Formats: sequence, structure tokens, C-alpha cells
Amino acid sequence: MLIRYRPFGVAVLLAFLVVPAAPGTPPGDNGRIAFTRLEQKDPIQGGIWTTSPAGGAARRVTRPPSGTVDDNPDWSPKGTRIVFVRAPSTGVFSIWTVGANGSGLQRITPPCPPGGEIPRCAADDGWPAWSPDGKHLAFQRLSGALRPKGATVDNAAAIYRDELVVTDANGSHARTLVWVGPWRGDPQAPAWSPDGARLVFVGKFMTSKTNGTGCECRSLWVVDADGGHRRQILAPGLRPGGRPDWSPDGRTILFRTHPGDDPSGYGANLYTIHPDGSGLRQLTHYLSGDRVLEGSWSPDGRQIVFATSHAAVGGSKPDLFVMNADGTNERPLTRTVNFETEADWGTG
Repeated sequence: MLIRYRPFGVAVLLAFLVVPAAPGTPPGDNGRIAFTRLEQKDPIQGGIWTTSPAGGAARRVTRPPSGTVDDNPDWSPKGTRIVFVRAPSTGVFSIWTVGANGSGLQRITPPCPPGGEIPRCAADDGWPAWSPDGKHLAFQRLSGALRPKGATVDNAAAIYRDELVVTDANGSHARTLVWVGPWRGDPQAPAWSPDGARLVFVGKFMTSKTNGTGCECRSLWVVDADGGHRRQILAPGLRPGGRPDWSPDGRTILFRTHPGDDPSGYGANLYTIHPDGSGLRQLTHYLSGDRVLEGSWSPDGRQIVFATSHAAVGGSKPDLFVMNADGTNERPLTRTVNFETEADWGTG
């Protein structure tokens, strides 16, 4: 059964289960780190914050409406703006950009009445990623009819059009990057290579004729920026989750595992792999009782920021940690009782 990834439903409210991820990191000097902080409110709410690589006081960037979470932050190549997804408790997700200081909020997704669903609304968008030249955005777009009739995006068995698209930075001139056909496929979480020539993404149901076969068929895929030469790079058995991140030198892809069908991060670990599918390497070795969520390379390629509940102040609610690129010398970056995740390391 194909269910649109909704990170903040009732189960999340009760257990703070979060899945999203970190987009690709451009090379450069190390700047601030953007992340999502979930506040302990009912209904759940969370915004985009930033912190320095040395830690210290974090700065709030967005203030979403009540019952809404801003997540999936991705820095623009020059570190001046952040693209993110606004996720209300009901209705479509939408993509926005905002200045690093919280000014200049701009909606990228086509307008839709509050609480509206597709197909009444033109699109439900998520997982935005900025291209290395800053001129384009890549993201997942859901559109068209839902099955069965009367379903919502949250409980639909299938969606007519589930695709990755590329648009201009202002949301115009959308073109399809990946779509395997009506009612099929679930390409998610794209990240650009540093040279802009390719993207890596997590694909579900990419090779099955129909969805709902009992096999998630989850893997890592790489595709050329023009949509051609799509290939699977991760062998079956090690399911990726969230969003992968391309190293600044373009030689390595960072990803986390997604054990079973559980998106919460329990039992997950961080791995790297080369874009051709060779050189699989495990970086972290946490136990099943620890949450491990997405990571992001530092722009100088020497460090990785990620979220884990291991040794976190909030118990099962993760803090951000930084480690060397080889998985050594882990240290805490944030120490709060909130759920903090989806770190993306920007350029300075």
C-alpha cells in the first residue's frame, strides 16, 4: 500500500516519530547548521532553527501557524536562504523559502485553500533541495486523483502522479525528473551532486508493476539531471530512509538505514556508498534502542552532523551531534528536551 510519507500525524504527536532528512551539501567554508526543532505543544508544532558548528544558542528562523511543522530545511548554495516544507496537520504540504534571518518568506508551491487536498489542489510538495547553482529546486510532487475514491493523501492506496520535479528557484517552469507511470512508484528525497549533473534519491515501488504488493522495494537511485540514465545503486536488503546527502567532493553518498517499515529511526545507522554502488561502509554502530536520523556533510567534507537519541538530553527525543567523516570523535551540538532533527550544514 502506497501511503504518502506524513511525518507529523497522530503517532508522531504521541511518540515524536520523525523521518525527514538532509539535502546535498555544496563545497565551501563551514557555515551555520539549519535544523527542525519540534516543540512540546498540542497540537504538535515545530520550526526551522539554525546553530553554529560550535553549538551555543540557536536562532529561530520560522514561526509556522499553530498545528504546523516547518521541516526538511536546505540551505541555498550561498547560505543566504533556506528552502523548507510547511506541513500542516491536515491538507497539502507546501514548499517555501525564507532568508537566513527569517525575512522574505516566499511560497513556491501553487496556492491552495487551507486544509485542501489533491486533486482539488494542484500539488502536494515535499523534500525540497536546492541545485548547486542556486537556480533550481528539485522536490517530490503528488498530484491527480487518489485511490480509492474519497481517500486523502494520508491514507490513499495509490496516487495518480507521484514524481520528482525540477523547477526554477521561484517554482516556475516545472519539468518531470522521475515518474514511472500512473498509480506507480514513490520517488522521494532528492539530493543534487555538487556539480549539478546528477541527483540521488530514495525510491519505493520503482520496479514493481503495482503498489501494495507487500514489498516496499526501497533503494537508493541515481539519475542524471535531465532525467536520463536512472539506475539503482544499493543492493536489496539494506533499506535506506530519509534523504541521502552527497559529499562536497562528489565521491560519496551518505544515507541512513530504515529498518523494516519503521520510520522512527530506531535500529538505524549511517552508511556511505559511492555513486556507482561500490564501497559500502557503515559509519555508526548504534543499538536497536537508539534512534539515528539523517546526516549532512560539512562543506569542507571533514565532518558530519546528524541526530540521535543516544546520550540525548531528551531521552528518546534526539539531539544534534557532530562527528568526523569517518564516524569517529562524536560530540553533542544541541542539548535540549525538544526533538531536534533534519540538520543541513550550510556554507559560510
